[in-house]
Amino acid sequence: MGENNHDEKTIEGMQKVLGKREGFLKTMAKYSDMSPMPLSGGGGGASKKKPSTAKAKKKAAPAVKIDKNDAKYKKYFKMVAMHLQKGAAISKARQDGLSDGEIAALDKAL
Repeated sequence: MGENNHDEKTIEGMQKVLGKREGFLKTMAKYSDMSPMPLSGGGGGASKKKPSTAKAKKKAAPAVKIDKNDAKYKKYFKMVAMHLQKGAAISKARQDGLSDGEIAALDKAL
């Protein structure tokens, strides 16, 4: 008797799932007949910007000397000494607000 009750619950559950599936398939069929909508703002239209002949050059960061024993940089050297990746130490330096010049010098020193 308990086995029969279990089978009925299983069948009811499967019917619910199939009913949801049927509804989904009907909805999808309704949308499959639609033609694609054009994208706004895209396309190969003429650009409003004038082409630049010279590329923008990045300013060179001022040279900074990095001392391993300086308290400001010591933690980054310790991170690498503890087998963290060099990139992780550089990312942490960026987070801490070091300048581009300091980061470039630190990257070379690590």
